[in-house]
Amino acid sequence: MTPTDLALTQDETEALVCLRELLALARAAAPVWPGWDPSTIPFLLYKPSGSAFLVNHPFPPAEFYVINAGDSLGRVYGYHGELRKLRRTGSSEINGFETVVVPIAFGSGLDRSEAFLAELAGEAFHRHQEGLGIVPPLTAMADAYPDLSAENNALGNLEGRVLFEAMASARQPEVVREALAPVAREFLAVRQARRAGLPWEMAQYEETVELCAGPATYVEDRLLDFGSQAPYRSSREWRELLGRERLDYGGALLEKRLERLKSINARGEGATYDRFVLTGSAIAHLLDVLEPRWPARVLGAGASLTATLAEVAAFQPAAGPGLLAKAQENHAYAAQYDDERAFADEEEARRQSLLDSVLGQRGRRFVFDLSRVRMTGSDVDAAGVERIDQTRRLHRRRGTFFYRETMLDFAGLPVVEDRGGGTFTVVVPPRDLAFTVDHEPFSASEHGRFHQRLELTGPGVKVVASAGTIEYDDGIVYVHIER
Repeated sequence: MTPTDLALTQDETEALVCLRELLALARAAAPVWPGWDPSTIPFLLYKPSGSAFLVNHPFPPAEFYVINAGDSLGRVYGYHGELRKLRRTGSSEINGFETVVVPIAFGSGLDRSEAFLAELAGEAFHRHQEGLGIVPPLTAMADAYPDLSAENNALGNLEGRVLFEAMASARQPEVVREALAPVAREFLAVRQARRAGLPWEMAQYEETVELCAGPATYVEDRLLDFGSQAPYRSSREWRELLGRERLDYGGALLEKRLERLKSINARGEGATYDRFVLTGSAIAHLLDVLEPRWPARVLGAGASLTATLAEVAAFQPAAGPGLLAKAQENHAYAAQYDDERAFADEEEARRQSLLDSVLGQRGRRFVFDLSRVRMTGSDVDAAGVERIDQTRRLHRRRGTFFYRETMLDFAGLPVVEDRGGGTFTVVVPPRDLAFTVDHEPFSASEHGRFHQRLELTGPGVKVVASAGTIEYDDGIVYVHIER
């Protein structure tokens, strides 16, 4: 196969240079995690517009062709066109090989290249974790998480503040475990008190997120730190494109991550997931000082990060209340708790008002009941999803939901998804509304059954289903779908 000259855009070139630099860092750095080597992992970098680049893949699909992209990445394969059934970010099987998939999307800051390199590293590490049997938690657990609990949020924020203090100590030159262990025990006391108010399954959910996401962020941190300091010298491609000898903005990126520990959970910010990425990474860094062999402990014994930290820091649960009181006094906990209570009341009222405004729109309200069928896939604009409560979500932009013989497509029409009840509720404007049952027009004000096909089309909505019943009650159309 003869390499093809392809004119790469600036961001495509930068993305491939970042991948080159990740592999160079992994070769130059001391191992940041036992057994992890990103050079053995296939990568697919793509742009939503259609360009895609497959690197380090032993058996690329036929539609990919070799391109000229320098020698340091080996053979790079390019493709232009729509890639179907592809996860937007994460790991996907491509021609029989699990491949790390990362969209080419850069921020606007000076650290944009370092941030993209870190994303590549984190996704590659997740692929390594999958091979070890470490997988993300079920999304249903995040859906049910109490994001507006004032006590959980206030204590969660206190956890972050104590961790920030511990991290500041851990980063001091020549730090010793004897100086760090007391602060680690204070953090554990706060966590013990917070989790006393949570159901057991929620505490397990937190541990699962921390074990999956925390070490990945920790690996990113270590690579950025190594690449931003002497004696490391960046690759020729990095120097030529970016004009920098090292990952000069890696240190600033790490500082921003560290600062975020002080604000986690404040007013529910990142309460259901993001906070555990930060706390998991911070715990990993503390363990580096307290027990450098901690990865083997966690992987070998299957222990959580919290349990491992408690063991090596010699935390005694009976000492928890005293340590908690100390942390609360040092970090103005009472004021934080009062703020969280006020915020929870305001936010619950705002969400209810939003829900009422959506359901109170002029038009025909449809409730699609899919509780008896299983969802097979979805394509949702995550930026347009707003949480209402522990089961309901409002989709304000685009959302398509697939079942075995059913498809619901909402394009900009607000729809309320109730994941607990398995329903979608939408108010459809009366204009241009077409409703057919078994290929015949059907009045939305009647009861009925469909055996072959139901189709509803209107501004911003299209629903197709195979079999079920229709009920009309007090101005609401209930469509119960059976397959």
